[in-house]
Amino acid sequence: MAYAVDFSDTAKAQLLAIPLDAAMAVADVLAGMSLDPWNYGRAPVEPPDRSKAHRCVAFGAGFVWCLVLDRDALVWVTEVQWLG
Repeated sequence: MAYAVDFSDTAKAQLLAIPLDAAMAVADVLAGMSLDPWNYGRAPVEPPDRSKAHRCVAFGAGFVWCLVLDRDALVWVTEVQWLG
């Protein structure tokens, strides 16, 4: 089942402030998260912890913080940090 992706107002503002190549990297992360939000971006030996709905996924020189809401099939992006 695919999950919808939505953004907090903070995340929207942060996305508008990063370079285009960084925004494209975020789009790739979120495409993967929408298909498998618990396993995307994890090391193979790191088991998913569904007791914690908050996830942080690295992309290039930044991070995406999300809440995974299974009951709503939603990945809620709370923050995007670009370090580049």
